Amino acid sequence: MKKILFTLLLLSVFVVVSCDDGDTGDTGNTGDTGDMFNPEDCTDNFPHYHAGLCWSDKASNAMNLDDANSYCEGLGGRLPKIQELRTLIQNCPQTEYPQPEQEDWCEIEYPDKSSITYIATACNGCASDNTGKYSVFGDAGWFWSSSPTEEEFPHGFYVNFTTGAVNHSDDLDLGYVICVITRVAISLHIHPSHNSECTPKCKKHPDKD
Repeated sequence: MKKILFTLLLLSVFVVVSCDDGDTGDTGNTGDTGDMFNPEDCTDNFPHYHAGLCWSDKASNAMNLDDANSYCEGLGGRLPKIQELRTLIQNCPQTEYPQPEQEDWCEIEYPDKSSITYIATACNGCASDNTGKYSVFGDAGWFWSSSPTEEEFPHGFYVNFTTGAVNHSDDLDLGYVICVITRVAISLHIHPSHNSECTPKCKKHPDKD
């Protein structure tokens, strides 16, 4: 009887050890970053890594919002959301994202049509500087985001990296463009809208104030 119990005890230990294969279950600590990328993922049209995303170079020309969306699709990516674009802000705490430890902060994260009527003073950013000090990539000028996305709302939100400001502009105005890649596009190397290979090479674009 003792031998049987001892054998059963050994078997139970073996089962427990075998099941502990490193799977973290529902903790989320599985090594899969979901929509987030690692620096080595960032190549071709999206060579720059920041805040878990792969970014393109700055487009050579300013363009309206519709053309900006088409431009990013042509690269195989998309325009960044306003909160994603704000992660590129540095040296201007009131508009940096995520929120630093301070009370005076621009609260535009998920804007809609009502956001056009309320732009807090903090969203005006900092003192004007054309050296690129407010951008982690060293850019100046204002850049389109994809926010908001309602077709009937003829405005888009932007970040002005000359001042660190966050504001909105008519969708026909001309702003600069930087794009981000989606996980599906970078995994399959397929244009998300046309299912064709994305072959354009990245180009270094000159700054334009």
